[in-house]
Formats: sequence, structure tokens, C-alpha cells
Amino acid sequence: MPIHVTLQEQPAEPENQLKLGVWKAGVMLLLPMWLLYLLGLVLVFGFQHLWDKLRGTAPKPVLQPELPSEPAVVWQNEQLTVLMQEIDLDDGFYQQHETLLDGWLYEISYEENFTRQLFTQPPIAGLHEVAVSEFVHPWADGVLLQLLEAAPGAEAGVTSWLIYVDGHTLTWQKLREIGLYALREAQPPLPDQVKGFRINGDELTVQLTGA
Repeated sequence: MPIHVTLQEQPAEPENQLKLGVWKAGVMLLLPMWLLYLLGLVLVFGFQHLWDKLRGTAPKPVLQPELPSEPAVVWQNEQLTVLMQEIDLDDGFYQQHETLLDGWLYEISYEENFTRQLFTQPPIAGLHEVAVSEFVHPWADGVLLQLLEAAPGAEAGVTSWLIYVDGHTLTWQKLREIGLYALREAQPPLPDQVKGFRINGDELTVQLTGA
């Protein structure tokens, strides 16, 4: 089913850009002091632990294994199941796509991780086990997703695409380049409109129409 996509950007107010610049500068100034503080804590507690160990009074730590997240179903029909999994910084997928994922998060959010690893059952060529955002929007006989891709020479070296996955033909296509916006549902959710945002306050409206 053909889909027409219209984009409308709304840049952040100048005062928001100024606040973001001041905030970034503050972070850069405070980061060395925070690291020195952490280093001091490590040295103090490390010395205390070593002293207790030498005296034979150090408590034995109880290690709790951290279980990796499991892929979760985000959309499915009789022919196709689409799953997403949170990305662990210690796994091979992150290490393989580190530059892509870090570049994306730097432009979108310093605190929340909006990236996921995508799985399809059955596997769809070019789409199974790729990097996506957490965005999921049902449309017609399939689902809209946001694919992350490397973009050498572009801002941050990364871009994104709004894609459509057809749940009957088990094919997918790129609809429109979204760039450095993280897509999300409109509030309240609308069937033919989604929103995008960046950490600097810029917003994007994506209008969807069936051709």
C-alpha cells in the first residue's frame, strides 16, 4: 500500500538553544570534578576493603547474575512477528554498532536509551537484527518503524529512516529520511500523525496519508 509522508519541522526557541548550550558547558566543567570525587571514593573504600581483607573481616559479596533482556513482541499478525530487545552495552551487537548507537544517543538523549535491536520472525532480509529506535506505529497491513543507519560525512555520522514493514508480503521499504529526530506517538495518539524530537528542543510533525 503506497504511503505518502509529509514532514514539518519546528525549531526550538532561541532561549532553549541557549539554555542547552549553558547546560552542556556546565556538564563539561563539572565532569572532571565528579570524576575526581568518584576516584576519591574508590580509593577510600578500596583501602578500607583491603584493610578488612588483611584483618580477615571483609564480608563475602553475594553476586547476583544480571540476566540480559529478552526480545519483546511489539507487533504481530498471522504471518509476521516483530520483536525488539533493549541493547546491552556489553553484548556483541552494541560493540559492532557502537559508533552508530552512540552518535544517535548523543543527539537524542543523554539519559534515556531509545535504541533497540530488531528481530523478525520469519527473518526478513536487510531488517532482521538491525538497529532501530523504540518507535512502533501500526499502519494498514503492517507497521511503521524507525531504522537507524550510519551516514558518513553527515551530522553526527548517523541518520534514520521511517520504514514500512508489510505484514502480508513480508517485505519492507524506506518511506522518508527522518534524520536526527526520535519518533514517538502524538499525544493523544493519532492514526495518521506521529511526532519527532531532539534533545535541543527541535520538534517534527510527520503526517501520514494512504495514496
